[in-house]
Amino acid sequence: VFSLYQLKELVIQTKIQNETLEQSREVASADFLLRLGDNLHSSQYDSITQAIQGHDGSYPLLSRFTDLEIEDYISNFEDIALFMKNNLVIAQMGYNNFSYDTEKTYCNKDVQNVIKNAQMVDKSSTAVTDLFYGNFQNLAINFLNTEKQTCKDLDNQ
Repeated sequence: VFSLYQLKELVIQTKIQNETLEQSREVASADFLLRLGDNLHSSQYDSITQAIQGHDGSYPLLSRFTDLEIEDYISNFEDIALFMKNNLVIAQMGYNNFSYDTEKTYCNKDVQNVIKNAQMVDKSSTAVTDLFYGNFQNLAINFLNTEKQTCKDLDNQ
């Protein structure tokens, strides 16, 4: 009887520990995503964010920004995509916080050209299986598909 009582208590404690661990994961995920958002929305990226979000996908970024500036900006989305892909952040939180920014950035034609050029010049041994900005591309496409939208739909909003 005592052993059954101990086993029951152990099961209850394990359940409480699992719930606490999940709550801690959610808090850590939210905190991490907020910090990523703070970085993405910092003054460092104000002008490129405004250029992307204030215009349609054909707006010429390369006339105002260098390839390196655009790559620096989109590397934030690559990081977000990698964290989501590896379940380091809660997917719904990532979606809620970054779907619009990710989609708008991905849908810009100059951003797509910068990505294509970076992928073409990549001669590393993993270039075929791990494309430059491939996680960002996949995440943006997944977000668009989730919303049943296209880049053209975003331009018409």
